Parts: sequence; structure tokens; C-alpha cells
Amino acid sequence: MTAKEAKQYLAGNDGYGYFKYVKVCGEYRFAESHEINFDHEFLANNETVESAAHIQVNPSGVKIEGYSMKLKIGPDAADYERLPELFGLPLLWDFD
Repeated sequence: MTAKEAKQYLAGNDGYGYFKYVKVCGEYRFAESHEINFDHEFLANNETVESAAHIQVNPSGVKIEGYSMKLKIGPDAADYERLPELFGLPLLWDFD
């Protein structure tokens, strides 16, 4: 799903979501983390991946965590700025 679709998902889920993501050519691709058929490798679609990880989103902010074991890549420095901006929420290092 695109960032727009991820935001629509959050809107229908009271602002809560847990996604895996990859960044390809500066664009983010998301899937719900529990979706087994949509892993980081699937999201990459055989394209060069710039970063990959998981994000938790709730009404208070965005938390970036982990990395892709299959792709052997994690988040990059830009993700810590861009992902919170995409969702219009602050970056959180931990949830209260």
C-alpha cells in the first residue's frame, strides 16, 4: 500500500497500525505487519531497496523499529524525518 492508503487504514482503525515498509526510489511501500504474504522482499518487488523496517503508529506518534532480515537492511537516517512527516505525527522512541 502507498502512504495515502496507509493513512486511510489508520483512519479506519482509530489511528493505530503496525506496518512493515520498504523505501524504493525514495517512495515508501507499506503492508500490515501481520500479513505473511506481503513481506519486505515482496514489497521490494526485485527492485533496489534503500531502507526497510517496521513502524508502529498510534495517535501520539510514529515509532520505527527493527529491520528486514530477508533484505538485510534497516531504516536509514531520512526515515526518522520522512515517516513521521508522512503521517503528520511526531517521532517516538518509545510508547508510554
